[in-house]
Amino acid sequence: MKKKLLLILFLISTLSFVDALATQFALTESGTCHIGWPFADGSSYASKNGWNVVSGSAFHTGADQYADDWNWGSGNADLGKPLIAVMPGEVIYVQKNVSNAQKSNCNSTNFGNQVIIRYGTYAVRYAHLQYVSANIYVGATVAVGANIGTVGHSGLGGICVGSTCCTAHLHLVLYMNIDNNSTALNNLNTGALPPSTCKVPFYSDATSGFPSNTGTCNPPTTTQTSVTNISTTSAKFNCTVSGVAEYDWQYRKQGVSTWTGVTATATNNKTITGLLSNTNYEFQVAVKCGTTYSNWSPSKAFKTL
Repeated sequence: MKKKLLLILFLISTLSFVDALATQFALTESGTCHIGWPFADGSSYASKNGWNVVSGSAFHTGADQYADDWNWGSGNADLGKPLIAVMPGEVIYVQKNVSNAQKSNCNSTNFGNQVIIRYGTYAVRYAHLQYVSANIYVGATVAVGANIGTVGHSGLGGICVGSTCCTAHLHLVLYMNIDNNSTALNNLNTGALPPSTCKVPFYSDATSGFPSNTGTCNPPTTTQTSVTNISTTSAKFNCTVSGVAEYDWQYRKQGVSTWTGVTATATNNKTITGLLSNTNYEFQVAVKCGTTYSNWSPSKAFKTL
């Protein structure tokens, strides 16, 4: 009986030790981030099962400095391997029409078919995909483990023997500082590279502690926004959404493509000055729930006196 009790205690302590070693999901601007494993083939960060990674490649610069190129086997052996979401979030960009036919010049490279998912002020990019899953589209929310697509070599140059630069592989990169009204978000919304200030080191080794939410909060509705105190040169923007961390504002003259961003406020209103008289304008507001931003509200139109 004593031996059985000791065995039970040993197993409990062993399981507790293993659990303590489990890497928690973490996003931080002051250290190394930990996101999930991107492959749905029975492998894991701990076992790898044939997956090899090249980090800090000379091909990766600026915001992609810490990007990982994952390759399985040799050549294009990993073509079509299934990919899953490494963190929850909202899909903000999808490119799925790039041919998987490789180019003749290895230096002629772009992201090819890609998916960008944003969670709060962070975003992750999957690039060079073969296919993108039907459930992945701009505005869709995904949970950890959701199907993303498959490994490919779209956007890459010709086959380079012994190198992952041109053969099928997953280009995976995490970005930080993806704030509303930022160049970073504007760039990612078009699939482009954000500024170098968005680079952040990371490992795909998290196995627990993933957020249960998708990092999104609802944007204000038309009935929750209004414009008051309209004069010849000013107007007051209002939002009745409560219980949020801050409000982001933007406005423009109607018919103009570029929005003017306004410094975020902790209060639910913002007075804008310097407007033109007798001119039609519109404004939008986004709210911040904790560390997560909503999408922009529908535009609210008004006219100065």
